[in-house]
Amino acid sequence: MFGGGSRFLLLFNAVALLAIAGGVAFGIAASGPPARVLEQEAALIAVGLVYATTAVWIRSLPWGGMLPVRLFLVFVNVALVVAALGLAGPWLQGEFPPLAVAAFAALLLYWDSGYGAGQIGYVLLIAAAGLGLLWVEAIGALMVPVASVIVWSLVLLGLVLFAYVTRHVVDRNLVTQSGRQGSLLAAVSDLGEGLVITEDGRFVTGNEAYITLTGYSADELAALPSLIDLAPSDQRDVLTDQLAKRLGGSSDVPVHYESALVTKDGRRIQIETSIRPLTAEGPRRLLAVVRDVTDRHRSEEAERESETRFRTLFEQSQAGMAFADLNGRLTSTNEAFRQLVGYTAQELVGVSVLELTHPEDLMASEGALRRVLAGETPGYRIDKRYIRKDGQSVWVDVAARLVRDAEGKAVYLQTVAVDIRDRMRGEVLQSARFAVTQALVTSPGWDKAAPHVLEGLCRALDWELGEYWEVDASREAMHFAVSWKRPGRDTSAYEATASQFTYRRGEGLAGHVWEESRPVSLTDLAKDPSPRSAAALAVGL
Repeated sequence: MFGGGSRFLLLFNAVALLAIAGGVAFGIAASGPPARVLEQEAALIAVGLVYATTAVWIRSLPWGGMLPVRLFLVFVNVALVVAALGLAGPWLQGEFPPLAVAAFAALLLYWDSGYGAGQIGYVLLIAAAGLGLLWVEAIGALMVPVASVIVWSLVLLGLVLFAYVTRHVVDRNLVTQSGRQGSLLAAVSDLGEGLVITEDGRFVTGNEAYITLTGYSADELAALPSLIDLAPSDQRDVLTDQLAKRLGGSSDVPVHYESALVTKDGRRIQIETSIRPLTAEGPRRLLAVVRDVTDRHRSEEAERESETRFRTLFEQSQAGMAFADLNGRLTSTNEAFRQLVGYTAQELVGVSVLELTHPEDLMASEGALRRVLAGETPGYRIDKRYIRKDGQSVWVDVAARLVRDAEGKAVYLQTVAVDIRDRMRGEVLQSARFAVTQALVTSPGWDKAAPHVLEGLCRALDWELGEYWEVDASREAMHFAVSWKRPGRDTSAYEATASQFTYRRGEGLAGHVWEESRPVSLTDLAKDPSPRSAAALAVGL
């Protein structure tokens, strides 16, 4: 099998096809049909020769690779084969099945070139229709045994599947290593995260984003006794203590923390740092991902001030607010709270605050509410999830307190709920970025890094199963490369289907992501015709 980009290979393929066609023609002639039938067969062969030459020429044209054009050529091919064999069928008798299989095998092996998993299906449907007509004639008119038809059909199926699988295995092995790694390194640069490697706190190397962040050159940073010198004087002792503990192997050190950094021009900025040891590089080396969060830090401070200032407001509040009786049942809610949970004011009246709580957060919420109602604490504040009316969960920062009258008697429970989905997504995104960066830095090449990148993303995003698909630009096709599965339920039946498919742009979930260059989701697998969706439903995904 050869691809369609080379005229020489197409011509070579056509000659091979004509050789098989010649063998079929000889078999027909040797069966001894009448002269009239031979004349008709000769006319069909002449048409076939003209068609073969035309097909080779058409496939060499720029538009010859378009799917409608290629399927039309396949249809003509099948029609000629069916006409030739059908005409000579009464004289071929027992030779009819093998000659039919030989003709269709040659046809399918030739036209398989350059088709993806979805497109080859059209070719197979056309071929199956033509072969079905011949088998009907063979069984009904020529009295060929059904067993013989079944045997030769299985032989044809085996030849086609073996050739198709072989071609795709070869294609996968031709992916260029350097191109993949260069693309991923460019993607890391596009993240805009500062990346720095230190040894005993001294600068070893850093990316352009980190150097730009500090305002110093790489040589100036390397000349510093320690990068801790970039921190304000009031934070250096704490950072020095953390570094000593980290290099000493202590686990009582935060992996993610915020601190300040003084740039070369004297500006004080707030940074968020994530640090991991680079054990492969030595016991004293650390990898740090540094992000400028000055704007976010200022925004958070402003948000806290705003929340304090408007907490007593109700209908005008930007935060979701609700009042509940001493049994925890809602009596009134503001518009922000109703939008948060997706219910109307009437639907929420009498609903327990615990009924809106995500099952996994229920125990903590019950305990906090019980302590407040028992007078053990005036209030509580926790991050939890509400279950919206549409079934989706939403992360909220909930602050609740027991309101008392002038005599100190408990009157009602006041709850303020702030949507923190953006913050939670930001934390997950930061964790995912760090996992990708660490895998790339600590692995010798993309082949080694890919499984770790996938695992890091799945763990950070709390995915049960993740797959990495690669794009073969030369064939405009995407194929499965590697997967990661969180221990738990058995999804091996679904995972096994990945290697059976390749996708072109717009085909399947992976092909849609490729085509649209953005995340894509399937909300109802039962309505998706893809075989993989059926397999996912079967294992409970």
